[in-house]
Amino acid sequence: MDLYLALLVTAGDGADLHQKNWAKYVYMVNPELPGGYMYVGDFVRTGSIEVEIQPTVFIVYSTPAAGEPAIYRAVVMDADGELRRTDVWTDDSRPGWALRIREGMITLLARAEMDADLRAAAPTPTTIPRETLAFLRSEALTAMETGDDVLVYPDILLTLVEYYEETVLGR
Repeated sequence: MDLYLALLVTAGDGADLHQKNWAKYVYMVNPELPGGYMYVGDFVRTGSIEVEIQPTVFIVYSTPAAGEPAIYRAVVMDADGELRRTDVWTDDSRPGWALRIREGMITLLARAEMDADLRAAAPTPTTIPRETLAFLRSEALTAMETGDDVLVYPDILLTLVEYYEETVLGR
């Protein structure tokens, strides 16, 4: 996937590929910098196929057909790498585009940072060895058959083992 083209398509503002268009990763907003320079980040190169999948905010500048104003739109990438068009946008029909979307960009960046922090804090799923699953299944079935009170809720344990086998192991 060419990230640059994917961003233009996701923005959905009818970019004419023969005109000037660009996309930029935005890492932060520095309101002390003038105009579009306040959006600190790197430009996405045409043909970018190696992409770090993480919550990210982009600005996409799209030049539509002649006579129409160019559009500046925020596009976000979620933790699964899906791109989504946002309602944070403006056009260049009058000066000050960067200021008009600044608050929306700050909000999107805060959400992306929170999503990245939550993903980093999430526990990593572990794989339960098949022998352990077999043992747990056996113990749960035995306890259910004999009425053994060693396992307080053998039916719940059995349900959890079956759920794990179906969803994680794909059986």
